[in-house]
Amino acid sequence: MDSSEAGLKARAIAQDPLKAKDYVLKPNRDGGGHNIYRAEIPVWLTAQPDNSWQNHVLMRLIELPSTIGTLMTAEDLYRGEVVSELGILGTCLWKRNESQGAEIIANEAAGWTFKMKPKHVDEMSVVKGYGCFDYPWLVEV
Repeated sequence: MDSSEAGLKARAIAQDPLKAKDYVLKPNRDGGGHNIYRAEIPVWLTAQPDNSWQNHVLMRLIELPSTIGTLMTAEDLYRGEVVSELGILGTCLWKRNESQGAEIIANEAAGWTFKMKPKHVDEMSVVKGYGCFDYPWLVEV
């Protein structure tokens, strides 16, 4: 959400409560978490200095198909509507180059994760107890 044309468009969406309901605001840092969802976005932005907005990306939420499932966490057993998420893990190795910025040495997919969470929960975090690791059940068709 910088001062580029795309960044200014994202800022306009993020500040409009009717439009922000379809989005997530994600910090530009590795590791995930700390996301701001839907109607919370405009409220959260008003408490932040404008120059810090460039440290975030506004992303349209992906509407996932749901199914009925059971999740067992350390604190609870949940049975109801669930959604799955396939995450692709990547690695990137680069070398700083004073004249060109950086030279990419390797940029590859390194693995995957498969997680599931209750449909009504926005954040997908196994560590925080919002979801569980899962595995695909492959069938022949």
